Amino acid sequence: MERTPVLPDANNFCKCVWHYKIMLETTFGISVLEPWEKLVLAIVMTLLTVLFITGCARYLIPQQFVAAQHRLSYYLWGDVGGHGF
Repeated sequence: MERTPVLPDANNFCKCVWHYKIMLETTFGISVLEPWEKLVLAIVMTLLTVLFITGCARYLIPQQFVAAQHRLSYYLWGDVGGHGF
């Protein structure tokens, strides 16, 4: 017997979450995975996302602030300190 996703009888928020869940699963082919494979995929993607956000927060964003500070001082006071861009 084939299992088909059933639209939940709940409020609009639950329907919206269900809609995006089904759309995500069918777009990336996650719907053909076993439940334990979905769990492993979710864990791996979560770890990769945490590593990406940590890398941005520790290395990328502070460098952008320093560069923006140098540009701002250049635009406000001219060539202060001779920083090369």
